[in-house]
Amino acid sequence: MKSLTSKITKTEFKRIDTVYKTFKQTNLKNENLLAFYKTKDLAVSVFKNGTLLLQGEESAILNFGKKATTPSKKVNTKDLDGSIGMDEVGTGDYFGPVVTCACYVPNECVDKVKALKVNDSKKIDDKQIKAMAKQLKKIVKAEVCVCQPIVYNKIIDKFDNSNIVKAICHNDALTKLTNKLKDKHYQVILDQFVARQHYYDYLKKANIKPVYINVIEMKAESKYLSVACASVIARDAFLTYMDKLSAKAGVKLPLGSVEKSKIITAGKQIIKKAKLAEFAKLHFDSITGEILNK
Repeated sequence: MKSLTSKITKTEFKRIDTVYKTFKQTNLKNENLLAFYKTKDLAVSVFKNGTLLLQGEESAILNFGKKATTPSKKVNTKDLDGSIGMDEVGTGDYFGPVVTCACYVPNECVDKVKALKVNDSKKIDDKQIKAMAKQLKKIVKAEVCVCQPIVYNKIIDKFDNSNIVKAICHNDALTKLTNKLKDKHYQVILDQFVARQHYYDYLKKANIKPVYINVIEMKAESKYLSVACASVIARDAFLTYMDKLSAKAGVKLPLGSVEKSKIITAGKQIIKKAKLAEFAKLHFDSITGEILNK
């Protein structure tokens, strides 16, 4: 039996009650329960504090998410305290970590965030990122997961799939943040890098318990303020780590993966005194091959 917990709004509870009303149980023994529904392969518990607990077959849990608790774009924000946005950076860089961020933007702070003119980090100059992130972190709550190159390479060696790395890291940042927001009601939004089904399959493969995500949508950083905030804070963490990694390598590590000549030159300097796996994502085969003369 699998289980999954999340926070839901009053609007989402009404939707659940409508969909599962024929399975609603009476004579609740737990005084903390608001409602309980039992189908052939799924138990649905809704608690008075806004917590939703799903228990049952994994397929039933995933189908429940698609049908009953995934809010439409017209979520009634008055029922939410805010939203959590999730994004990642560093996946296209040869050197450095993959950084994910889960960022909670309370409703009362939206205007302050908008005043900073927050946007997708790819559209903001890196020189502005640090200043913007510093101001953002005074307003919002955020958690990041920094997957260092040496850890990244080990996961790739085991699973041979970079999307698994992103799923693991996103779930880690989200878990840390939601643990700090126990009494809040929010929707969770992920900038889509893979289909919902595959996202949960990756976490299952890695034997990691998932935190439920309400919305998984492409280009979410341009549609949802909280995702844009996550993008900026993740980029700031990535740049900070890159500075530390460059100092350790004794050479300024190039960003991205396009300027191959600069990357190869830096890589050849690194391997004179350290392991390349501590600084680079080795699955960029053509670049790694040239650095190691393979």
